[in-house]
Amino acid sequence: MLYCLDDDILNFYINDTSDSVTLQKLNKLFKKLSKILTTDYNEVFVQDNNFLITFEALQNTSFYKSKKEFYDVLTYIHSQYEFNYDTYNKLPYKTIFTLKKPTTFNLSFEKETNTEYIYINIDNISDFFDLSEKYSIVVENSKDYVFFETILKKYHSFKKFDSTLEFYKVQSVAGGGSSTYRTIIQQLTKNKQLVLSIVDSDTRFCVDSIGSTAKKVDKYQRTLNEKYNYPVVLNYKLKVREKENLIFPSEYKNAFKNGVNKVLDSLVDIEKCWLKTHDQTLFNFITRYSLKHGIKIKEYNGHIPEYSEILRVYGNLITSKEITLFDSHPPKTSENSEFITGGLGQDPIDILYGNPSHEEDFFDAEIDDNILNDNDVTHSMRTELANLLYYTGFSRKRQPISV
Repeated sequence: MLYCLDDDILNFYINDTSDSVTLQKLNKLFKKLSKILTTDYNEVFVQDNNFLITFEALQNTSFYKSKKEFYDVLTYIHSQYEFNYDTYNKLPYKTIFTLKKPTTFNLSFEKETNTEYIYINIDNISDFFDLSEKYSIVVENSKDYVFFETILKKYHSFKKFDSTLEFYKVQSVAGGGSSTYRTIIQQLTKNKQLVLSIVDSDTRFCVDSIGSTAKKVDKYQRTLNEKYNYPVVLNYKLKVREKENLIFPSEYKNAFKNGVNKVLDSLVDIEKCWLKTHDQTLFNFITRYSLKHGIKIKEYNGHIPEYSEILRVYGNLITSKEITLFDSHPPKTSENSEFITGGLGQDPIDILYGNPSHEEDFFDAEIDDNILNDNDVTHSMRTELANLLYYTGFSRKRQPISV
């Protein structure tokens, strides 16, 4: 995480105010920030565009000359300023400590803006959490984090800074799907770690509401942030049904070494039509179709739009009894079946890693770059996720610093 100081904090010191209450709170903040300098986790910076000039004014204050933590933090920021400034400008999410009074601690990642801010008033600096600790990334399944980290390595826009992600420091924790919210609570209350949770939206075709897991995590994000008066939980809902949908059908197709899969071929046909028309209905179908399980009667029956391409492909899916490359069992197609058609079987993400022969090999495997396209929609989704992950785990390897 990159923690920033708002301009109003720097101006407070330059103006040499006699507000002892605010000064006491700032002393508390700088003690926390100075501790970051002794670890490899997180980073401290300023929001000030003219910091090199501001620093000269700060050097002349009594605080700089007499307050060790203030001196250590500002001197460090100055030494790293030119190196960090470019990075700071590119990070799409920023955490700002300020004297202002923010109205909310909940950060919405749904907004289509270039930058999102988490403003934290100095009144709300929690003693419970150590800013020098790394973040916990809570995901629904342990494999999810491997996939997300792969996206981070291949799509984040900061390669000229940390091309190997050597200084990307987080703690990954599996939440177990519907119990993800309990894992979040445990990381907060037992391990005292701030949390970024990443969950599937579970939105279905023709149904806009998010699924139960995402709803629970949203609820506890609000409750916990209000309880601690601090943004202790940041929840990111994927903009697709499941993580598998971050990969488009044609990209899965590129991962096949041999064989034919009619379900996947049909989805590729829909994708091709979408690329020609950019019709939102087609896009929603691709991103909200369950690639693993297929189409559930209770979810889709009676909700199929009158769109010729989907109707044509949908008919192919319904009548298809192909055994997929992922599963040794044919899709259930009986009249009383829960599914109208099968999907791709077990987790299709596995095929991107070359189907490792042993489960443990998956965690060391890498996705072949050649199967991924910089499609403008999926690329932007993957890049947004990569930027968020990079921001949360943004760290810097330091020489030993005595503070």
